[in-house]
This record gives sequence, structure tokens and C-alpha cells, in this order.
Amino acid sequence: MYKAALIGLAPKYLSLFDPFIWHLELSFFILHDIKSGMLKKSLHITKNFYFIAGLAFLVWMLFFDTNDLYSQYQLRQKVRELESQETYYLQKIEEVNADREALTSDMELLERFAREKYYMKKDGEDLFVVVEE
Repeated sequence: MYKAALIGLAPKYLSLFDPFIWHLELSFFILHDIKSGMLKKSLHITKNFYFIAGLAFLVWMLFFDTNDLYSQYQLRQKVRELESQETYYLQKIEEVNADREALTSDMELLERFAREKYYMKKDGEDLFVVVEE
């Protein structure tokens, strides 16, 4: 089909001795037919009810719904923040468990902890608290 169209044009515009120009003209006609066919198909697709409804649904879900892209981004940030807090509190729990184990095993450490933290004293002792300014 293309060759027949080009053969009619060959004596007027193309030299038979120049195959490069012949190739360019052939590719131009093929591209023109492909583009016009694609344009017709794309116009046909955009007139389709299901395409329009699907596009409207997609726009609604991405921008106007309660779970739109911005909300999803904020929720992911919150999850990352909570995960970092989780690791912090797990480390604190390990430290407290280690301190508890040490206090239950060593009576001198328990006495020191009680005096410093809860201001406990033995009978007959006076307790003085020094506050630094």
C-alpha cells in the first residue's frame, strides 16, 4: 500500500539513486498513518463511559476521599514516628529490668537506692537534703 503511494511520487520528488530519502519518505508515511490511527483510537477511548467513570473514580480516590494521598503520607509519617518511639521504650524497659535485677540481688545497692530516691533513713539518723542552685 505504501509502496504504491510512493511509486507514484517517486519520479516527482525522489531520486531512485538516493535510498536515504526514499527511506525517510516511507517512514514519514508510516508514522503519519500510525499517529492518525492512534489519535482516532485515543479519542474513541476517551469517549467511552467506562474510561470516564474510571478516571473520575481515580481522581476522587487520589484527591478528595478521606484516605487520599496526603492523608496516607501523614499516616505513614506517624507510623514511622511511633516505630522510633517503640524502639526507645523497648530500650528503657531493658534498662529498668536490668536495674530491678541488680536491686533484688544486692542489698547494699537496694539500701543506697532507697536513700537516694525515696529519702529513707535508718532509725536514729538525721537526713539532710542539699539542693544546688
